[in-house]
Amino acid sequence: LRFMPILDGQAILYSFESTPEVRISVAFGSGSQTIPATELPGVSTWLEKSFTETLVRTMVEPRRKCFSLPAVNLKKSAVGGIISVTVVSANNLVNLNTKGFMADRRVNSHGSSYSNGSGSSSGGGSVGISGNGNGSGGGSGSGINLNTFVEVELGDLTRRTTPCWGSTPIWGENFNMVLHENIGTLKLHLFEQCSGNVKYDRLASCEIKMKYVDDDSTTFWAIGRESSVSAARAEHCGKEVTMVVPFEGTDSAEITVKLVIREWQFAGDSRNIHSRSTASSQQSTLGTWSSLQSPTGRKLKITVLEGRNLTGKDRSGKSDPYIKLQYGKIIRRTKSIPRDLNPIWGQEFEFNETGDGEYLGTKIKCYDEEFLGDESMGSARVNLDGLEVGVVKDVWVPLEKIPTGEVRLKIEVQKPDQATDGRQLRQSPSLFVVIFAIDMHLNRAT
Repeated sequence: LRFMPILDGQAILYSFESTPEVRISVAFGSGSQTIPATELPGVSTWLEKSFTETLVRTMVEPRRKCFSLPAVNLKKSAVGGIISVTVVSANNLVNLNTKGFMADRRVNSHGSSYSNGSGSSSGGGSVGISGNGNGSGGGSGSGINLNTFVEVELGDLTRRTTPCWGSTPIWGENFNMVLHENIGTLKLHLFEQCSGNVKYDRLASCEIKMKYVDDDSTTFWAIGRESSVSAARAEHCGKEVTMVVPFEGTDSAEITVKLVIREWQFAGDSRNIHSRSTASSQQSTLGTWSSLQSPTGRKLKITVLEGRNLTGKDRSGKSDPYIKLQYGKIIRRTKSIPRDLNPIWGQEFEFNETGDGEYLGTKIKCYDEEFLGDESMGSARVNLDGLEVGVVKDVWVPLEKIPTGEVRLKIEVQKPDQATDGRQLRQSPSLFVVIFAIDMHLNRAT
């Protein structure tokens, strides 16, 4: 094992210097003379292989795990959070070896090269690169014209930047990502957009790991240049951290990102402690699951406000989305909005709140009558911990398992005398939000 103190001794990274030997023996039986143990070598081999692969992915050099050494322990159990990720720029992409580059580049008889994409260049050597893809170069022989974008991945949630030309692209795009635990791995994949925007090739990747610390801070760490360590610490929610992380397996290519923990969400007795940075603003993004410890007898009022950048599923690139709210076995739904990827619903629903540790989750699906079936448009889960009477949560929920799409909900808790339904309150086990899109316009052959 290798131990590496970081952040002036506030944390220790640990890993194996090389892949360890793993031996696992699986046998059934008591091992006595009457019932001898029977070994299962096939199962043992499979377990050894799986365990070794897991170790290599997580804690064999240069990948490391983190052990925090906080000065104080606030005894809060984080179960998830919201992180804002801004993909700023990338540098030194000029030396990347790309699969699609030679197929998309032509060389004329004078030895100069040019791209058949939207950029153009001239000169006696290779392509010169500027931010917009129009430049000139001469003699260096190291320039290439790339149209790249970054895919940001955190668990099942992925988002992409718009493509940008050049060896030093500047994106400056921000995404709200959801953590479902107190630790997570943010993956950044660099892709090249090939000609015609039909296919793309992955050029490189890197990772940034993050962890909630018991003193309410957050530790970030990544693999640095030449297997060194790149680490940063945010003392509290709302503090911005800038990290420059090299792409793995490259000589000098690197990416710059800005990270802000918007809020950590807590379980148990710490449910009423929320992000300092979002205390002054009611609008935030929620999206994890945890226990709901609120007392029974209250009403959950969910208002489905709107959606934005939803995925089009029919041939015209449109959908007719509607939302389903499911709380245990209770299901409510909104009206469908015809052919709109940015629908406005503005519909309100009430549920009897439970205190048995459940959660509010969000799913989005698309149904096109042309295909006689439902198509998923993403899913998400919304944490209900810490809901207080009289406090309205206005939240944009990013949809997972889909490249784009968010749903805006307004969530509040009402006392029994505030609820509009005067019937006897009863408990329901859980709450889901399901979104469908129905295309009422069939595409007929002409």
